[in-house]
This record gives sequence, structure tokens and C-alpha cells, in this order.
Amino acid sequence: MKLLLRLVGLLASVALLRPSEGYAQGIAFSCDGTFYQIKQPAGQNTSFLYKVDRSTATYSTQPLNVNFVNGNSTNNLGVLLNALAYNPQDGYMYALTTSGLGGSNNEGSLYLYKIGQGVDVQGNKVPGVVQVSSSPVMVGSTNVGITVATGTFDKAGNYYFTAQNTGGTSDYNLYKLVVANATATSVAATVAPLSQNITMYDMALNSVDGLLYGSNWSGSLYKVDPTNGNVTTIANSPNAN
Repeated sequence: MKLLLRLVGLLASVALLRPSEGYAQGIAFSCDGTFYQIKQPAGQNTSFLYKVDRSTATYSTQPLNVNFVNGNSTNNLGVLLNALAYNPQDGYMYALTTSGLGGSNNEGSLYLYKIGQGVDVQGNKVPGVVQVSSSPVMVGSTNVGITVATGTFDKAGNYYFTAQNTGGTSDYNLYKLVVANATATSVAATVAPLSQNITMYDMALNSVDGLLYGSNWSGSLYKVDPTNGNVTTIANSPNAN
């Protein structure tokens, strides 16, 4: 994912409060083919959510006000997130905390967030962004202290994500998080080393063959077996990194 811009296809003011556990995130999203974008606008230190209009050759975006803070609806999520992805098991979107543009893999901790439409079944506005757990994402007893680059779900609700690898860092792993197993005090992930030292900035799962497909910064294409991290190069960009 280049910088902090992520498009998610659903086959389907100054003083913002940080989203917290215990708030209802509202109803789920519909699996209707809508695309969503999460990004960190210039000069901002939080992420904003947008709905993407793909009806023209050059796409446009509209703010998607899923958060409800101090009596106002806003598309400001109140926290800096990346790796936005849609979970087909529950219809919600998920993302992980990040240090932002150009961050290196020294987060120390990653936290999982859940995003709903910000409206409950009665039509009442509620905060649509929820920190899933007080615990950071862990692999065993180790914090997953990467700057996350991209993430995606499979049909079973497994959330896969990878590292950004900026600032000379080198984390070439595929992380897997079973969202349904996350609790208020535990978010456990597993890790599979990638068979090639690649950094993917966009990634999606092909439901036909069960493989992950991704691209690096310069456009080289890869497919990854999520069961073992095996990487196959599909096409190399002339400027591959």
C-alpha cells in the first residue's frame, strides 16, 4: 500500500477523542461492490475514511462519516490506521495502528480496530470506530512491532498483513490474525516467513484459488500461498525494489 492510501472493495474538530473499547460501532457494511479508501491527509495525524466513486475514469471520493464525536458525525477516525480490509464473516472493516507516512518498523505495538457504519439498528448515531482489545497484536509473547503496509481477509475471516519495510528495515513475513478469536485482553497472530524478500504495498485474496496477490512499490506482481508463505513472482517491474 503506497503511503497510507488503501482501496477496499466490498464484494460486497480539533479535539477528537481517541476511539475506545466498549462503544458500539454500529451496523455492518453491505457486501455490494462499494470501494472505500483510508488515508492520512497532509497535515493530519489521524486517518480519514472515504467512499470511492468509480463512475469516471479518474475516481473521486466522498467523506464517509462513520465516527460520532462530541455530537458530530465525521470521517476522521480519530486514530492513525492502515491495512484497511473487509471481513466477509461479520461485514465490518478492520485496520491496524500505524506511525504514519514513512514510518519504520519500530511501532513497539500494533492495535486492532473495528469499523462499522456508525449508526445502530434504530438509526441512532454511534461512534463507528472501536479498539478491539486493550492488548496489542502478539505472536506468542512478542509484540508485532511492524509498520503495517497492507492487509486483507479470506472468506473464513482470517486477516493477513505485512510490513512496510521503510527506513532500511527488513521484516519479510506474512502475519495472520483470526479476528473472531480476539478478546478484550488478547489479540494473537501467527507468522509465516515469506520465501522471497518482498515488500507488498497492496494485497488481496483470490477466492477462486485461495492465494494472496500483491504488488510492491514499483509494480512487480506476486502471489503468495497463505498457508506457508511461498512466493511466486508473476511479473517483474523494470524498477522493482
